[in-house]
Amino acid sequence: MREGSPDARRRGSRALFGPVQAVAVILLLLVALSASLTMLVAQAANYAAFQQDAAVPLPGSDDASSNGSREGASSAQPSDSDAGDVPGEATSASSDPPPTSSLVDVNTADETLLDTLPGVGPAIARRIIEYRASHGRFSSIDELLEVSGIGEKTLERLRPLVSAS
Repeated sequence: MREGSPDARRRGSRALFGPVQAVAVILLLLVALSASLTMLVAQAANYAAFQQDAAVPLPGSDDASSNGSREGASSAQPSDSDAGDVPGEATSASSDPPPTSSLVDVNTADETLLDTLPGVGPAIARRIIEYRASHGRFSSIDELLEVSGIGEKTLERLRPLVSAS
């Protein structure tokens, strides 16, 4: 075969970089993969927390159909929730602070305290503090709507838990 033929070219070395560069590329890809997996796990945890908050029935809602389909463990829950004023609060009371506890003041709370509120993660807590730093104290809870990431639904979930004093 001649040197210029396609078969002769295929047999030649095609490596454009050496083993050190290959290891560097592999390490870079591993770092990118681990960062992606870390973000995926964090997003899954946030989604699970959001779904848990959304699964709590609203006061006065008719949840008899959902309780009727679950016979085993749910039969004990109505007796637990009968002790409280609001049905369905027995399941969320263990993870959320009780609504009768002191309100979180959005004018003085730090990022860690704001992060404990339902619907408020670290990013929104940071935005609340940044808004407070640039615009001054909140004059009312409704002013939270001006913070990026807080909408009507989130505000309604926060309203019984926060104050602007």
